[in-house]
Amino acid sequence: LNLNECSLLTEASLVPIFKNNKDLRLVSLRNVPGVNTKSIVALGKNCPQLVSVNLFRCDKVGNKGLEALGKGCPLLQCLNLSGLNKLTEEPLVDLTNNCRGILMLNVTGISAITVNGLNALVHGMDKVELASSYVGIKPVDNHVEKKLIGHIEMIKDNTITHIKKEKKKD
Repeated sequence: LNLNECSLLTEASLVPIFKNNKDLRLVSLRNVPGVNTKSIVALGKNCPQLVSVNLFRCDKVGNKGLEALGKGCPLLQCLNLSGLNKLTEEPLVDLTNNCRGILMLNVTGISAITVNGLNALVHGMDKVELASSYVGIKPVDNHVEKKLIGHIEMIKDNTITHIKKEKKKD
C-alpha cells in the first residue's frame, strides 16, 4: 500500500483502511501529514503480516505507535522512522526484541536516538550492523541486502531527498 504524499489523509480515513486490510505486508506513508500515533497504533494492532513500513517525515507519530508496531508486527524487517522527532530510544529495544527479523532501521534525524543506543541494539543482533549511508542499522550479509533492495532504496531515497532539501534551505 503506497500512500506517499497523500496530504488529504487523516486518522479518520487511515484507521479503517488498516482495520479492513489485515493482510498488508508493505506500507509506505512517506510524508503524509495526517499520520499520527493513533493511526500507527491501528496499523500495528490490525496488520500482523507487515514486513516493511515507511513513516518518513510522519512527525506526529510517537512512542506508542512504535510500541504497537513492535507488539503487533513480529514479521517486520524494514522500518523507516526518519524525521520522527517524538520518538525516543526506549521503544526501539522492545521493537528489536519482538521483531527478531528486523534488518533495516532508519532513524536519521531523530535527536533522541544516540549512536550508543544503536550500538547497544546492534550488539544483541547478529544479522545487522550500523549503517553507513544513513543513521540506523542494515543487514550484515550482502545477499540479504540484495533481497531487500526495494526496501533499501525506499529508505535511502527518502533520506537523501530530505538531506538535499535541508541543505537547500541553508
